[in-house]
This record gives sequence, C-alpha cells and structure tokens, in this order.
Amino acid sequence: MCENFFAVRFRIGAALCFVLALGHLACLGFLWQAFDLYGITPQMQTLASLWQPLPYLITVGIVAYFALAGIYGLSYSGTIRRLPLQKLVVCFTCGVFLLRAAVGVVWLLSDF
Repeated sequence: MCENFFAVRFRIGAALCFVLALGHLACLGFLWQAFDLYGITPQMQTLASLWQPLPYLITVGIVAYFALAGIYGLSYSGTIRRLPLQKLVVCFTCGVFLLRAAVGVVWLLSDF
C-alpha cells in the first residue's frame, strides 16, 4: 500500500515537471513578455547585456532541469528503469522544490 502510495505521487510529480518544462519551452518565443509578467525584466536585461543569448540559455537550462526531474520521478516510481544516482537526485530535487515553496510562502506572506 505504502509503495503504491508514493509511486502514484511521484508519477503525478513527474507529469507536473513535464508540464512545467513544456511551459518554459513554449515561452521561448515570447520570453521578454514572460519576464515582464514575472517582474524580472531588469535582471534579465542585465544578464543579456553580458551576453545576448544568456536569458534564453537559462530558460533552456530550466527546461532541461524540469525534464530531468520528471524522468527521475518516473524512475523512482518504478515506471521506467532505475537511473544512476537515483536517490541522490530525487532527494536534491525534492529539496529544491521544498525550498522554492518555502521562499514562495514567505514572499506571499510579506506581500499580503
């Protein structure tokens, strides 16, 4: 029961990671409008002043990270074969997502 419980959750998490990866990939065509929406245009303009393709490469890197997190989620759930460093990568990914959630809650509460 417990094994199936976690497998379903990791499959859902993997699907959400793939959706996030596709969403970031879809934003490449109108990246600067997406930066405006999230309020990070000044920071991205600073990065673009260093090297013009840098904001695009960062976005592609985020796509790769979400896709890799989805693949490892599927592997951890047993849907696909076991991958190298599986436990380490899954723990790191969970830590990144939990840290991002904590930062988001703090920002939300401070803006509320």
